[in-house]
Amino acid sequence: MTGQERDGPPRASRAAARTAKATLRRGLHDLPGVAAIGVARRDEGGFGVVVRVRSADLADHIPDVVAGVPVEVRVVGEVRPRGG
Repeated sequence: MTGQERDGPPRASRAAARTAKATLRRGLHDLPGVAAIGVARRDEGGFGVVVRVRSADLADHIPDVVAGVPVEVRVVGEVRPRGG
C-alpha cells in the first residue's frame, strides 16, 4: 500500500508542504488574526501546513487541504512580545 491508498489526505512531501504554505500565505495575507504559517511533520506521516490564529472564529476561513497538503489550524490567542 502506498500513502495515496489509505483513508484521509495523502502524505505530503516537505516540498509540497512548502508550496502549499506559500499558496496559503498569499491567500490569507489580508486576513487579520493570522499569527503565523509554517510547515510541520505530521503524526500520521509526511508534512502539512500549520496556521496559527488568534481566534477560533478564523478557522472557518482556512481550508482543510491546499494542493493535496493537509492544513491544521491552531488557536494561539494574542501574540505579544515578552516583557523583560
